[in-house]
Amino acid sequence: MASFFVNRCLKPAIQFNFHLTFFRMKDGHACFKSGDVRVNEHPSMVAMHTLWVRQHNRIARNLAELNPHWNDEQIFQETRRIVGAQIQHITYKEFLPVVLGKEAMDRYDCLSKTISFVAA
Repeated sequence: MASFFVNRCLKPAIQFNFHLTFFRMKDGHACFKSGDVRVNEHPSMVAMHTLWVRQHNRIARNLAELNPHWNDEQIFQETRRIVGAQIQHITYKEFLPVVLGKEAMDRYDCLSKTISFVAA
């Protein structure tokens, strides 16, 4: 695993728009930009951040196409809600049941309940 790291920064496998994706360390090595300072310490975190940013951008493009009257902030906030719901769904329906098991899910009331959504 240590071969992936160069002074605590992952080596990028694919070249991206450098200024949006990476920053330079004082020693000249490139590190990933993210909302979490640990991103360059955990390869799985780079993968998750990349996956969810791309999902966010894909949904935002679709929403912008479907709602040309929405401004950038409306598109961003609605996309943010959708991606958050997707993360919650995966966490509670797929990840936690495997990690905790049904007994713990029942004990801590982690099983999903029927929720109705209303536009505010």
